[in-house]
Amino acid sequence: NYIELIFRYQANSTIFHTTRVAVPSLAVPRERASYKGSIKFPAKGKYVCQVFMRHSNLAGMPYFGFVDNIVVGTNNGILIGSGTPSPGGTVILQLRSSGDQGLPYVLASSLGAGPTPLGTRSLPLTVDELVKVTTQNLLPGVFVNFQNKLDTKGEAQAQIKIPNSKLLIGVRLYNAYVVLDPKSTLGIKTISQQFILSIQ
Repeated sequence: NYIELIFRYQANSTIFHTTRVAVPSLAVPRERASYKGSIKFPAKGKYVCQVFMRHSNLAGMPYFGFVDNIVVGTNNGILIGSGTPSPGGTVILQLRSSGDQGLPYVLASSLGAGPTPLGTRSLPLTVDELVKVTTQNLLPGVFVNFQNKLDTKGEAQAQIKIPNSKLLIGVRLYNAYVVLDPKSTLGIKTISQQFILSIQ
């Protein structure tokens, strides 16, 4: 029984680091287990972390999925998620862009990973109906604080309150934000990394 964290280069999926953590074989479900460790990234750039789990309670069927995209070497455009990605649960989205204090942001969710060209840059989302819903604040009770201003540290917090419907299990949401500044090209100063949320 073990959990294995697999770190890959985003560009070509090559593995550069793996960490395996033993987990106990329990007769009853265990709600949560924690692991703390550190790794050294080879250089600035974009990486992907995956998790692979094999446990006797899964009857030999492994679980394999993406954890998150990781951007190394920047303090701007960071998007981190935590919480309960299941029907009825809430996912907290932390926006961090230390060079953009006090500027307005627009956060969006999409069913596609894009990219969508924005001049010489690109947004890591597909512009679909869900992007329109989230950027136009049409479901403020579900997509909370998706438009606001970053604080004096360049940070903000948003939420996705997942409706309590089993039909949503398996849906993958791609999330990203832009920081607005009229002095920047297309009025966009910063485009964040992508955060992927899989409803389980």
